[in-house]
Amino acid sequence: MYTVALTGGMGAGKTSVSNGFAALGVPIIDTDLIARELVLPNMLALKKIIQHFGEQFVDANGHLDRAKLRYLISTNSVERKWLNQLLHPQIRHVVTERLTEARGPYTMIVIPLLTTPKDYPYLNRILTVECTFLQQVKRVMARDNITQDAAKALILAQPTEQERLTLADDIMSNNGSLVALTQQVNAYHKQYLDYAKRLD
Repeated sequence: MYTVALTGGMGAGKTSVSNGFAALGVPIIDTDLIARELVLPNMLALKKIIQHFGEQFVDANGHLDRAKLRYLISTNSVERKWLNQLLHPQIRHVVTERLTEARGPYTMIVIPLLTTPKDYPYLNRILTVECTFLQQVKRVMARDNITQDAAKALILAQPTEQERLTLADDIMSNNGSLVALTQQVNAYHKQYLDYAKRLD
């Protein structure tokens, strides 16, 4: 199975891009969604998070307060490393399982925090979606209903633009309209179909 990683900074537009590929029949494995599944009530990962961070990080219904935890790890690199070490191996295990079930011309794996491709040795291609820092801040503020400073802290806690571009085989710009983004999705889809055929 030919696999393409989709990465990009917070607010860059990864969801819009992955939705575009999904509309073309491409199976999508989203590591963010997997992470959410791993911390549902009564899951072992959530129990370990509560033991480590405290009961204040879950709401009255036993669900993880993702916004509170996200802000904490954006300002504390030690705690961010602890959380990554807990979740990332489990996420990679689920991705591997779902890859065996995927059916399509190729599979796209959304990996926002991709920094070491060796963790995903089966990747054939890395597509990075980028936009200006100002665009990122505006989108994160609107999405999470947070202040500009909080949005900046979240974005700056992630891999830098230069780190993402260094890893990228392909780069997609999301500073324009949805129509322009869709055109790029269609163009890359044709390329990936061709690459997948060559692999076969």
